[in-house]
Amino acid sequence: MSDVDLSLRQLLATYDSAAGSARNKQPNNQRERGMVMPGQSGRSFDIIRQIVGNVVNIFNKRLSPCTAPCDGMVLKMHYQWTFWILLGGFSTIWYSWYHRDVITCASHFNAETQVRMDYVNICLSYPYVEGVGEGQRRYLLFYRWIHWALLLLAGIYYIPRKISKTSENSKMKKLIEDLAVNSHRYDGVEKELVDRTARYIAFNLKTHNGLYYKYLTCNVVALLVDIFTFQFLNFLFQGRFLQYGYQAYPFNRDPIHFTDYMSQMFPPFANCELHNEVQLVNKRIERLGCHLTVMELYEKIFLVIWLWLIFLTTATAAYIVFLFLMWIPQARLLFLRVAKPLNAKDTIRNTICNIVSTCKIGDVYVLYRLKQHFSHARYYELLTRLSDPDFLRLMLDNITIDHGHNKGGGIPDLRQRKPTNVLKATGKFQDALFNTPGEGGYLPNSSILMAIIGHGGMDIVRQLVGNVVNIFKKKRAPCTAPCDGLVLKMHYQWTFWLLLAGFSAVWYSWYHRDVITCVSHFNAETQVRLDYINICLSYPYVEEGQDRRFLLFYRWIHWTLLVLAAVYYIPRKISKHSENPKVKKLIEDLAVNSHRYDQIERDLVERAARYIAFNLKTHNGLYFKFVLCNLVSLFVDILSFQFLDFVFQGRFIHYGFMAYPYNRDVVNFSDYMSRMFPPFAKCELGVQNKLVGQRIEKFGCHLCVMELYEKVFLGIWVWLIILTTITCAYLIFLGFMWLPYFRLMMLRVAKPINARDTVSSTIVNVVNCCKIGDVYLLYRLKQHLSHARFYELLIRLSDPELTKTMMEDPADRAVHARNQDNLRNRKPNIGVPKGKFNNP
Repeated sequence: MSDVDLSLRQLLATYDSAAGSARNKQPNNQRERGMVMPGQSGRSFDIIRQIVGNVVNIFNKRLSPCTAPCDGMVLKMHYQWTFWILLGGFSTIWYSWYHRDVITCASHFNAETQVRMDYVNICLSYPYVEGVGEGQRRYLLFYRWIHWALLLLAGIYYIPRKISKTSENSKMKKLIEDLAVNSHRYDGVEKELVDRTARYIAFNLKTHNGLYYKYLTCNVVALLVDIFTFQFLNFLFQGRFLQYGYQAYPFNRDPIHFTDYMSQMFPPFANCELHNEVQLVNKRIERLGCHLTVMELYEKIFLVIWLWLIFLTTATAAYIVFLFLMWIPQARLLFLRVAKPLNAKDTIRNTICNIVSTCKIGDVYVLYRLKQHFSHARYYELLTRLSDPDFLRLMLDNITIDHGHNKGGGIPDLRQRKPTNVLKATGKFQDALFNTPGEGGYLPNSSILMAIIGHGGMDIVRQLVGNVVNIFKKKRAPCTAPCDGLVLKMHYQWTFWLLLAGFSAVWYSWYHRDVITCVSHFNAETQVRLDYINICLSYPYVEEGQDRRFLLFYRWIHWTLLVLAAVYYIPRKISKHSENPKVKKLIEDLAVNSHRYDQIERDLVERAARYIAFNLKTHNGLYFKFVLCNLVSLFVDILSFQFLDFVFQGRFIHYGFMAYPYNRDVVNFSDYMSRMFPPFAKCELGVQNKLVGQRIEKFGCHLCVMELYEKVFLGIWVWLIILTTITCAYLIFLGFMWLPYFRLMMLRVAKPINARDTVSSTIVNVVNCCKIGDVYLLYRLKQHLSHARFYELLIRLSDPELTKTMMEDPADRAVHARNQDNLRNRKPNIGVPKGKFNNP
């Protein structure tokens, strides 16, 4: 290579490096303008790509069958689809997918100067637009909080799922799971499924009404959640949300004067005024003009939410009407009707009528749910078996359905049986992912196909949302401790996490980075020393007439929440020390095997009957310990009320009542919430503070977290009212166990088909020989047994022979067995020989 070529190459390399450095120094115009495009939010991962991938996986993944008897498509539309819609709306704002800044402001006196951040923070809470008519102002108080309202509503929409989980019938769920897993089989297994289902339904006939009512309750709660969401959003948007879609149609926009309905409801531009009450402007008035950058996103998000809520409410109401139609005989015939198979010996109508005549509403609902997992021919075979009177008569005897778990033989479990005469691919073409669970494989679940949004980051809010989702989605653990229950869990679990979340919101600065900003009344433009701000954080005050009220709680209230969270764990510690290990083990055995509908359940009933009969009249301590735990919980609730009322200077007990209907005065801050949690306060440093010499310093301060406190403690006040009421009602319920008639109602179950006596007579025979502790134990065992098996347990306990056997002394039993004539102890009956043969 010549010298000329080398010189030319060096020159080009120098030019390329200079051009590259110049490109690197060029500013990002989009970021300088504040615009952040999707996927350019400054994070190491692309959140949009993950969201799109998750949505694609949701649509592509295999639809898992709904096996829970108290779950369905309408409920899934609430706790799954709506949940993710609302959570997506929250994430859009929280992660700044649309715009980096939620507000930008400029002064009306000088639009070129930069507005102070403490002024922008105030304008974010109190923007306003001029009203129509008399010139009244409309304050957009929802602007700062509406994405948190979406997160709150997402949690509320999971309530129907929690209720349906609590209302599950484990045996019915196990039966539907067996049918769903083997629904693709077309060999002899399907016939055995029909036989197993027929035996279960026949043995538990007329005991499924509770299942129907619980499922109906879940759908009614879902409808109430829809109505509450409409009313709540209408309240936040100042009465404009209910008619949003109708008024905005046909969605013609006015980008000049912004007079269309969408721009009036979500105005993109607003005013802001800082006056004397704000305490940061030194007795002057600052007027600012602001661009509410996220309003353009809100108007589209809430239009979609409005349309979805209209559709969801209509579908839920229609489905509830559908469930009520099950009471009509003609509707039952249509719900259970199938195509007539070739081997049908009777008409479908006659077969269904024969079954419905012996069924209750719960049995009809169960048959309707089972119909979704059978072919028409096999479902007709099931109806034929149930309409056979000889088959039902056979069920009056004791029935055992073998799962094949007995080691002595029997039919193997349907999940473990492999289909015959079916060729399987071998070698590299055989993948366990495509096998059914009965064939040793597994089904792809959400943890495999769908990644968590934002996975891999260390964002505390993302972790909190993930923990909350896991709390809602995880399988409900059965309560097996005899001195534990739902009311106690509401104290040491639910309230504990609620108070801990309130502490974390302040500790991790989720709402605002600064808890206080101050300016001097002598010069509002100079920066206040940090040691002065530290004193003002401890001793801010507001003037009430001639007196000063010092807000001593402001610096410490989040630590108070942490202390109360620890106090609410006291009932759990007491209940742990009050456990009866034998009763806990018995309840655990029942809970673990509650989904079984085979021989195991009968053995558990026998075991429970023997334990109760042997330990009869010895469980009073269990009852009194459980009552004591609930009394301690009530005492903790009252203590929390009194303690918070003391911290808030006598204003907490009446907080919710006095703040209703929550109309705010954002000019003079004279409403009850603003007087209890004043967002602006004064601070005075005198000679006693030792830091200002012989002069007096006066400051005006913005207590930034007060706007968060007023909402957090309103939620805590409402929750404590609900919790205290439920605890008192549950204590009254436990006290009613002393009444004989209430004991009868508490232990009452649906009368099974094989009952030979009335349920009331059976319960009376059992209760007559029980103490209060035994009645409480029977009530706890009832929660883990089916109606038919619990009735069988009552029959066993009402049998005097069982009680006599358990009360007999084991030593006497051994002596009696030794003295029993068993032919080994009997001497031969041979006569004495006479004559010479009689030799002693």
